[in-house]
Amino acid sequence: MMTLEVASEDDVFLRIVTERRLLEPTVVEELIGSSNGSSVPFDAVALQEGVFTHEEILKTLENYFFHPAIDLRKVKPEPSALLLIPDRMARRYEAFPIKKEAGVLEVAIACPDNQRAIEDLRIASECKLDIHVSTQSEIHAAIQRWYGTLTKELKSKETTDDKKKSLFGNVFESGVKPLFPEVMKEEIGATDLSKQILQRAADLDVTDIHFEPGNERLTVRFRVDGILQVACLFPEEMTPTLISRIKIVSGMDIAERRIPQDGRTSFEHPIKGLVDCRVSSLPSRWGEKIVIRLLTKDDSLLELENIKMPPELLEKWQNVVDLPLGMILVTGPTGSGKTTTLYASIASLDRGSTNIITLEDPVEYEMDGITQVQIHPKAGLTFQSGLRSILRQDPDTVLVGEIRDFETAEIACRAALTGHKMFSTLHTNDAISAITRLIDMGVEPYLLTAALRAVLAQRLVRVLCADCKEAKAPTKTEQARLQVADLNQIHVPKGCAKCGGTGYRGRQGIYELLMVEESIHELIVERGANLEIKRVATKEGMVPLKDVARDLVVSGVSSLPEIERVGLLGRA
Repeated sequence: MMTLEVASEDDVFLRIVTERRLLEPTVVEELIGSSNGSSVPFDAVALQEGVFTHEEILKTLENYFFHPAIDLRKVKPEPSALLLIPDRMARRYEAFPIKKEAGVLEVAIACPDNQRAIEDLRIASECKLDIHVSTQSEIHAAIQRWYGTLTKELKSKETTDDKKKSLFGNVFESGVKPLFPEVMKEEIGATDLSKQILQRAADLDVTDIHFEPGNERLTVRFRVDGILQVACLFPEEMTPTLISRIKIVSGMDIAERRIPQDGRTSFEHPIKGLVDCRVSSLPSRWGEKIVIRLLTKDDSLLELENIKMPPELLEKWQNVVDLPLGMILVTGPTGSGKTTTLYASIASLDRGSTNIITLEDPVEYEMDGITQVQIHPKAGLTFQSGLRSILRQDPDTVLVGEIRDFETAEIACRAALTGHKMFSTLHTNDAISAITRLIDMGVEPYLLTAALRAVLAQRLVRVLCADCKEAKAPTKTEQARLQVADLNQIHVPKGCAKCGGTGYRGRQGIYELLMVEESIHELIVERGANLEIKRVATKEGMVPLKDVARDLVVSGVSSLPEIERVGLLGRA
């Protein structure tokens, strides 16, 4: 028996005919020969030569792939469906979108067992797929016929309808103005543009830059004093080049757009010096969203005197930091300054005579004289395994970026009991809740009382602009919220050129320090209620966060809406 040499492994119908032996090898060779070496699909050749009817070919595909066949010669696709799958992707995967209904895209594909094609089509369209099978020749013809006709017609209509609209649409309609409209008018390349955005962000002490692809625009937003503000906007045509440029300098794979990635880069600022950038990408409907966290290498930020603690509290915290052993926690929500406080605390220690090791995800500030370890879960380096290894490195002080589970918490407690000083963070709303959280994780109360020395809870609140804040008489509702008798005035934001129209300029930390003394030990062992622990702690000198926040409002440093925004005073 002669062996058939398949003309192309990408020819679906030829593969099926050969595999199922639907024709004699000699007949197949004759049909291949009749095509004279052209790239015409085998199904078209078989139909032209009368070996199979059109219905027989479709039935064969249907039985082979277990997907319903569709005759594309009788189908007129919805123009909106064609816009969901780019022309190049349709040709690459030999797929043809037909219509979208209730989040489901009906699509014809020549080879439904191509799982990569199915996944890419699903991600590109952001729809569930209703898969049909059709012949390669019909799909090629449909792509040739409809793409470039209906899509051009639809895009032309959309362009005409949108001529009266601003490029930036609802952003301006909502009254929001970009911080740097002049950047949008400059005709510069992606390299210079990305540098300019980074430099301007550093000028404003921005903590995060968001590059957000959307329908017809790329929005760049800055997080200033904890609040996102629109910095500038660009046409959607700039999205691929600007995003790719950021990914290249951050060491990411620019060819991979389907999964999140992380990277790092840095740049020089004329005033702040070297600025580190932690970069994260996330696939979205209109492209990859990029968020850049700016980390200024300013040594003054890593000094306890510069984190603006009240003098009396700073003295207490410095004594805590100088303890020879025990577990010390800093708590608060994301973005409340926990990492800065921990690094400033570590920086105050004698790094020359002590072995300090950190375990972080990610390493945010690079410091001399300490060993910093980046966790890598995919490689097996987690907080738990990393902490076990660190304890075999003869450390004096250990900083664990975050306690997330029972195992890490228990290892940290036991390390604190065996002569180590252990710093870490928890995401809780106040200091006392840290105790409850650790017990809920499974840490035994007796172990917690032996290990835990202190918990510092903190928030960052915006400070009213000194140049434009206004005084006013408080309403009865505002007095009730503040619970201050005989309050004559409070201050509110107004907005000026110096504060960018926000009414606020800069942020200030507010703190609550819980010292875990003997009286607290008894309540922990007895699993006492948080309110009882708070009563005892307050009696022994702890000032609750709400009281500190209230004082900021009364003294005119911040405003009532700002304190409510960070969750320290409930709304009436």
